[in-house]
Amino acid sequence: MVGGGMTPLLAAGFTNVAHDYHIDVSRVSLTTGLYMTGLGVGSVIFSPTAILYGKRPVYLFSAVLFILSSVWCALSPNFPSLILARIFQGIAVSPVECLPSATIAEIYFLHERAFRIGIYTLLLLGGKNLVPLASAAVIQRLGWRWVFW
Repeated sequence: MVGGGMTPLLAAGFTNVAHDYHIDVSRVSLTTGLYMTGLGVGSVIFSPTAILYGKRPVYLFSAVLFILSSVWCALSPNFPSLILARIFQGIAVSPVECLPSATIAEIYFLHERAFRIGIYTLLLLGGKNLVPLASAAVIQRLGWRWVFW
């Protein structure tokens, strides 16, 4: 649910970010596009790494990287810093997009997999649709940096 759900995280706060960093609103869309680039790059890195070293170390490393990059996003003093943090956040989230199907296949018997993959897909797509609503409420009440906290 975290992976793709993090993509539209700042959508409701683009004007707030633009105001804080004194840039055009159109430039703030880089936070989404480059996040997606990080997601793609991370998938290329973490898929073979998970095959070589196992999925657990990859999941643990990416969880730590996600926490650090979220703190970095929240504390970014300027726009280039926010962009770099979002790229690393995309890299950190990529295992949640590229590994769950293989993880489910390793854990469950064939006749149990369809239900588990259905639950995973429901949560993933549900998160993508609910995150903009939740982040809009947070941004309105507390400010855009709080979506990263």
